[in-house]
Amino acid sequence: MSNTKAIEDLINGYATSEDSSFLIPNVTEDFLAVRPSGNPISAKGLVGMFDSIDLVAESSHFLTISNNILNH
Repeated sequence: MSNTKAIEDLINGYATSEDSSFLIPNVTEDFLAVRPSGNPISAKGLVGMFDSIDLVAESSHFLTISNNILNH
C-alpha cells in the first residue's frame, strides 16, 4: 500500500467513524490537531471536544491530500 493510500485510509476512517473512538488508537503520542482558531489540541482534547454537547458535527468527509505535502 502506498503512503498516500495509507494516509487517505486513516483520514477516511476518522471522518466516517460514528464516534471519536477511532482517533486515540490511530495517532502518535505527540499528535496535535490544529483547530480553526489556530490553537493546537491533543488527541484526547479533540476527542473531548467532539464528545461535548457544545459541538455538533453536521458533516465530515475527506476532500484531498496535496501531493506537495506528501513529497516533503
